[in-house]
Amino acid sequence: MEKETKDRIWSILERYAGAYPRDKDQFIRHWPECMEFRFCGSLGFGGKVWYNGEKAYIDCYSEDLNPDRQNVIDLVNELLK
Repeated sequence: MEKETKDRIWSILERYAGAYPRDKDQFIRHWPECMEFRFCGSLGFGGKVWYNGEKAYIDCYSEDLNPDRQNVIDLVNELLK
């Protein structure tokens, strides 16, 4: 995956899901080869971005899910399409 694409994905994660700017370099370096990256942000400790070989998407631990977090997940996943 090109760095430009990773930059765009991280920008979405920062703006809409509260990803920490300090983690961007690690994300760029390791994702998507690691398949999942824990960005936390507004989704809590279980907030992760995944890559399944075709698309990027986010989720969080089911026990941390609430209506506000589901709204974030739905919005970000739509933007990542």
